[in-house]
Amino acid sequence: MDAISWAHGKRTEYPNSMHFYLLVLLICATPALLIIDSPIDQGVIPAVLAMALALAARTIRPGQAEHFFALARPVAIVVAIPAIWILVQMLPLAIVGISNPIWDSASAGIGHAIRGGISIDPGFTLLSLSRYLTMVAVLFLSMVACLDRQRAQWVLFALTTGTGLTALIVIGDYFAGVNFLSATANTAPRIGALDSAALGLILSSASAIGVFGRYESQRSTGKSSAIFPMAFGFCIAAFAACALAISLHPTGYLILAAGSGLATLAAVVLIHRLGLGPWGRSAIGSVAIVVAISVVAMLPASQITSLTLPLVPQVLISPSSVTERILAASPWTGTGAGTFVTLIPIYRDADDVVAEYSAPNVATKIAVEAGRPAVWAVLLIAIAAAAVLFRGALRRRRDSFYSAAGAGCAVTLVLLCFTDSGMLQTSTSMVASAALGLAFGQRLSRTIR
Repeated sequence: MDAISWAHGKRTEYPNSMHFYLLVLLICATPALLIIDSPIDQGVIPAVLAMALALAARTIRPGQAEHFFALARPVAIVVAIPAIWILVQMLPLAIVGISNPIWDSASAGIGHAIRGGISIDPGFTLLSLSRYLTMVAVLFLSMVACLDRQRAQWVLFALTTGTGLTALIVIGDYFAGVNFLSATANTAPRIGALDSAALGLILSSASAIGVFGRYESQRSTGKSSAIFPMAFGFCIAAFAACALAISLHPTGYLILAAGSGLATLAAVVLIHRLGLGPWGRSAIGSVAIVVAISVVAMLPASQITSLTLPLVPQVLISPSSVTERILAASPWTGTGAGTFVTLIPIYRDADDVVAEYSAPNVATKIAVEAGRPAVWAVLLIAIAAAAVLFRGALRRRRDSFYSAAGAGCAVTLVLLCFTDSGMLQTSTSMVASAALGLAFGQRLSRTIR
C-alpha cells in the first residue's frame, strides 16, 4: 500500500517504483551472469530480490493487492509443492523407513546410528532450495510489477533486451573465435545462452506485436508517434540476433523448441486476427496435437530407452551410460535436490571420461534428485500453466500478447527441459521466471483502483 500523508489536508504518495526498477535491472544484467562466478549470483541476487519484494509489499495499492492475490494464489500453491518436497528430503526420515540406504552404510562405517534422510547431501539440497526460492521470488516480483500495463511493457522490453544481448554474446563469441562461453570443458554457459536466445525469439516477437498494436491504436485516433519505427526496429533486431545465435549452433531439438513456442504465440495472434470461433480454435488445437504425436512417433526406438532421455542430442555433458546407471539405482523418492554432482564420481567406471559433472538435461536431473514421479508432476504443471496462459490470451484482446508469450515460453521450456540442461543456468532461469511472471500478471484484466 502507498505511504500516504494527510498533513495539511493533502494526499501525498511516495514513489513506489523501486521494486520495478530493481526487476528491470536484474533482467538486463542476465547476460553478465554468463561470465560472473556463481558465488556472486548466489549471494547478491537473493539479497536484491528480498529488498525488491519488501518494497513491493510496502507500496502496492489496495486494488492492486486484491488483484495480485487473486492471480498469485493458485500459482503460490503450485510452486510451494517442490519447496515442500525439498524440505522433506532433508528431514531425518529413517524412523519411517524411507531414508536413503547410504545412511545405513555410513552408520555401519562409523559405528553409531545416523538419522539420515532422503537426501544424500543435505548441504547441496539446502543450496538447491535457496536457488529455487530465488527463482520463485523473480516470478512473484515480476507478477506484482506487471500488474500495471505500462510497467508490463517495460518488463517485456527489458526481457527482449536481455535475451538480445545474450544472443550478441553468442554471436561475438563465435565470430571472434575465442570460444569464451566454451573455454573450458563446461559447455553449460553456451547451452544456457542458446536457451535464452530461444526464449528471446518469443519475447521479441511478442514485443513487436505489442508495439504494432499500439501503433494501430494511435493511427485509428489520428495520432502518430516517431518512437514506433525505433521500437519496432529494435524488436526486429533482437529477433534477428536470437535467430542468428541459434543458426550458428543449429540443433534439431533447439529449433523444434523455439519453433513450437513461436507457433503457440502465432496461434493466438491468428485466432484474434481472423476472429476464429470455437471450431477454428479446435482445428488449430487438433493440428498441434497431430504435429506433437508425429514428432514423438518419428523418434528412433533407440532414443526412447529412458523416460527422461527421449530427445537428448548425441553429444552429452555426461555419458549416457553413467546417467542410465544413476537412473537405475535412484529410488522413487530421489537422492536429494542438487546431489547429481555427488553421484557421478560414484557411478562412473574407471575408463569413463566425464568432462563435466552435470545432468544431460533438466528432466534427468529431476528424476534422479526428486524421483521419477516428480518428472510427470512437473510436466503436468508446465502443460497446465501453458493451457491457462493460452486461455487467458484468448480471453484478452489488446494485451493478449503477454499471456500468449508466456504460453509460448512454457511450451519451449518443456521441450528444452527434456533436451539439455541450459535452464539450470541462473541467467536463463531468471529470464524464464520473469517471462512467466509477466504472463501471469497480465493474464486477466482488472479495474484500476
